[in-house]
Amino acid sequence: MFIYTRDCDCDGNCELCSVTLTLHARCTGDEIMKVYARDLVVDPQRANKWVGNPVITDPDGLGPVIAKLRKGQELRMKCIALKGIAKEHAKWAPTAAVGFEYDPHNKLKHIDLWYEHDAAKEWPKSKYADWEEPAQEGAPFDYDAVPNNFYFEVESIGNLEPDAIIQQGIKVMQTEASCSPSGSYRGRVMVKLMVVDMMRLRVRM
Repeated sequence: MFIYTRDCDCDGNCELCSVTLTLHARCTGDEIMKVYARDLVVDPQRANKWVGNPVITDPDGLGPVIAKLRKGQELRMKCIALKGIAKEHAKWAPTAAVGFEYDPHNKLKHIDLWYEHDAAKEWPKSKYADWEEPAQEGAPFDYDAVPNNFYFEVESIGNLEPDAIIQQGIKVMQTEASCSPSGSYRGRVMVKLMVVDMMRLRVRM
């Protein structure tokens, strides 16, 4: 099991909370030599055989370019890969952008739309308006109504697919809700509702 460094009992890092990768490349030809992520060598001393493998998604199986070397140049490096979350540092964030929307027809009147002549023309509806029924003209306003559907758009930086980011996030919420000493029941209910909504979730790939 691969754990966070902050949860490990070691003094610095060990095979339970870190992965060591090494790279040695030397350019001997006249042409520029590209060094790719696939050239990284993973130390076998690790939690399992999947942890620490470079993320390679391109068709050629090369991975991102790490460096470019000219003739006579050499690169030696040792990398320590640690597990973390974006709350600690942005480098651990799998997303480039996340946006959400609810009530595309503004039936709840949470937004006061400023307009000059016609709000319907000056504020076109989003694509999510097709997924909900518009407000009936002349219908009484429901002061107790609350939003039930939330539409998320997730843009990945490439190391994880958007749907995988959503699913992993739900798993973390489930774990935290089950371990919470207070308010855990409410947390479990909220997570359960999110899992049900996954059936209707549409992720922009």
